[in-house]
Amino acid sequence: MALFASSTSDPHPGGVRTASRRGLHAVALMLAVGLHPVALAWPIAPASGQAATYQSHVFNVFYGTSSRTVPVAKLEYSVRQAGDRYEIRTRARADGLIALIYSGVLTQVSEGRIGLRGLEPDEYAEQRGNRPQQVIRFDHIKGRLTTADHHSTVRLPPGTQDRLSVLYQLGFLARATPERFLPGSQHEVPVASMNRVIAETFVVVGEAMLPSAEGPLRVLHLVRPAPRDTKEPRIDVWLGYDMGMLPLRLRFEDAGGMVLDQVIHRAG
Repeated sequence: MALFASSTSDPHPGGVRTASRRGLHAVALMLAVGLHPVALAWPIAPASGQAATYQSHVFNVFYGTSSRTVPVAKLEYSVRQAGDRYEIRTRARADGLIALIYSGVLTQVSEGRIGLRGLEPDEYAEQRGNRPQQVIRFDHIKGRLTTADHHSTVRLPPGTQDRLSVLYQLGFLARATPERFLPGSQHEVPVASMNRVIAETFVVVGEAMLPSAEGPLRVLHLVRPAPRDTKEPRIDVWLGYDMGMLPLRLRFEDAGGMVLDQVIHRAG
């Protein structure tokens, strides 16, 4: 699929048996497919001459089973906006004892424009550990996406997002048009991977209360069900009503019950 390049299936026969194995697998997975940062409260219509703004956020990443997870990484996100232009940067690094086993870093950058219909990426780049950086480019006028090999293009449907901007777009839409985000409603977003574009469908589950260190937070729960006849994980996202529809939590669960859970630690 476009949003995530592989599932969270357990590579160890009989299941993950130690925290170090569990953490190493999670970090390897994170650096292999990329976790996707969260949406900020973008202005509904960017004003001309608007001063540049900057925000940063830190998330904890946990890995394990549906009944028990352990911390394995930290994700740092920064967002810069100047007028109708945006830049999103992320940096993911192993945490705790797992950092002694794996020191690789995943970096992602999405750059583009903020329009009345949300984010319009121009370029997306990612680098995983010591691997060469990969870049895709969006030509919204011609309706073509230049793939990471730079030798081919594919059709670019209107509203296509990259791996980094997709959840920002969901938060933008939920904030701008809350009447469309009622329980049971479905929201299809085309998402570009490094070589293709696939439509991802998110379903609104409804309002919920998310526990936090500062007390329960009112959130809107959405789910991307696992596609049938695939090894893709189920993806759940919780958008915070009192934080500009900022996704406060992002959770993946595969068919074997292995979980990768991203939870906000500090917003700045």
